Amino acid sequence: MKKLFILLALFASTLVLAQTKNPVSSVLRDSLPGRQKNTVAAFQEMPADKFGFQPTPDQMSFGHLAAHIVQSNYYF
Repeated sequence: MKKLFILLALFASTLVLAQTKNPVSSVLRDSLPGRQKNTVAAFQEMPADKFGFQPTPDQMSFGHLAAHIVQSNYYF
């Protein structure tokens, strides 16, 4: 009976340890508000006539990138 109790206690402790937060998810979750704030600020600061700016012909324009970010994060 004593061995069964010890095995159950060890099993329960491993379950508790397995439920700890994932450090990668925690860092991403913590950095999201700052990234979100910077992205919105960049969209607001760019003049409307510059939304067609493309660093190179093969890259998306600033406006296309903004639309892509908004559409890919809209989950309603």
